[in-house]
Amino acid sequence: MKKVSNKVLKRLKAGYEDAFDFVVERYNYLLYGIIYKIVFNETDTEDILVDVYQIMWDNIDKLEVDAGNFHSWIITIAYNEARDFLRKKRTYEEYVMIDEDIVMEAYGDANSILSAITLHDLKKYMSEKQYDVMVYKDIMKMSNTEIAKLLNTSETSIRRAYTSGRKIVCKYYGRKYDK
Repeated sequence: MKKVSNKVLKRLKAGYEDAFDFVVERYNYLLYGIIYKIVFNETDTEDILVDVYQIMWDNIDKLEVDAGNFHSWIITIAYNEARDFLRKKRTYEEYVMIDEDIVMEAYGDANSILSAITLHDLKKYMSEKQYDVMVYKDIMKMSNTEIAKLLNTSETSIRRAYTSGRKIVCKYYGRKYDK
């Protein structure tokens, strides 16, 4: 692949659309290949490629007019955007796999999301009541009184279920339970 010339880069930096079109034409195949080898999906690759060109255009004023630097710069942008996309996609997929009710309650709060993931993983070690109490208390931030009313039981029963649930979490992570 032939790199773009310094003349084209000067025009690009000056904001000429024909220079932008020339760069897209010159680099499209290469960048598409780099991105596709990371994400393995045509639609995602095309979306990321659009983002790469947008980033290039938004940051063109920071570019030094040097064909070698530009070549490395645009490839680095494509690589990083593809990796970021993949990382975000994996995080989202892990997040969505959790019980939808918990996710909806935890949405937007990173600590609650992590708690929901942990509880979902530990669900197999807990009774249904322990799990429900842990979710209501740690994810939904409900009081013992509210949980007792919701589950139609006593506050003492809620405290016991929560304490035994916390012990399971601590044991799972190899930590000593502290009240």
